[in-house]
Amino acid sequence: VFISTIAAGVILENLSTVFFGPEPKSAPALLNFAAPTLAGTSTNVQSAMIVIVALVLIVGQYLLFSRTRLGKRLRAVALDPEIASTCGVNATGMIAATFIIAAALAGSAGLFLSHNFFVAPTDGANYMIKAYIAATIGGWGSIPGALIGAFIVAVFEVLFPAIPVIAPQLAAMVPIPDVFSESTSMIVLYLTLLVVLMFRPRGILGEAAHERA
Repeated sequence: VFISTIAAGVILENLSTVFFGPEPKSAPALLNFAAPTLAGTSTNVQSAMIVIVALVLIVGQYLLFSRTRLGKRLRAVALDPEIASTCGVNATGMIAATFIIAAALAGSAGLFLSHNFFVAPTDGANYMIKAYIAATIGGWGSIPGALIGAFIVAVFEVLFPAIPVIAPQLAAMVPIPDVFSESTSMIVLYLTLLVVLMFRPRGILGEAAHERA
């Protein structure tokens, strides 16, 4: 299934390249009205809405998986589809529902972010790797854990290269030139991932494994 998913992704990626071209593109803003001014600073309405919508979607996912019957069925199929099927759960339907939810979330992200960032058909692998790292660090099966993992990825991707601007005194204390670069930040991020996997194989907030005799 995993290999088939990768193959399907490659097919969709190349179809997108054929129909839309390989050049990066930017989508129009969803909220095209005058940005309000706060304390003399013009705010970006699109960016503010990204934060709000992301919070709504995160809370919605948490409530879905923890408070609804559909969420419990999805979690059951994720843990053991055969046992879930014997209990009357439609495993095939739950897997299809998972793909629908994932596609809707990815579409929402693309809808809002494609105005702030250029997008290309080949961008998918980069985002998938970051999502995988965030889920692995935070813990599979835990939405709060995935949120923590995403913040950790953002710290290394955004804040780490910006240390020479945010804290120039700290940067000046490091004798190695260009240590606060994007390449170095990715190296440190992957080292952090390895440390987490060594001491917390299931992630920071990953679900505990239960064994039965």
